[in-house]
Amino acid sequence: MSRAASCFKFLTLPTRCLLPGNGPLLKAVEAACCACARQRSGREKPWGHEAEVLGKPNPAYARLIAEWHDLDLRRTVMVGDRLDTDIEMGRRAGMLSLHVLTGVDDLTQIAHKGIVPDFVLPSVGYLWTQRSQSSL
Repeated sequence: MSRAASCFKFLTLPTRCLLPGNGPLLKAVEAACCACARQRSGREKPWGHEAEVLGKPNPAYARLIAEWHDLDLRRTVMVGDRLDTDIEMGRRAGMLSLHVLTGVDDLTQIAHKGIVPDFVLPSVGYLWTQRSQSSL
């Protein structure tokens, strides 16, 4: 195994009962691979690094999509409802960020988490409402 990867690192999944998310499962696979590698080669981590999380907030996918579609990330807005994934990815990729209050994090979480979006709106629909009213 030359590289371990996951799309998310969530500790738990948003379900009715507590279930492990991809983060703990990735760590379990990583630990099993390290244990096997120690037995075979004596090396602690034969691939030299921890598993890479490819999903948000890692900006790799945003950069790849920008390359495919010839987009300037400095003129692109990341819209999301979760500060530590959506908004943080926008920041890391060099995009503007728009946090909507219809999902996971509310205004109190901005100060608590220290992740500050460029813009905050009540919902994505607010943009449509404002556009409709301004065209009258």
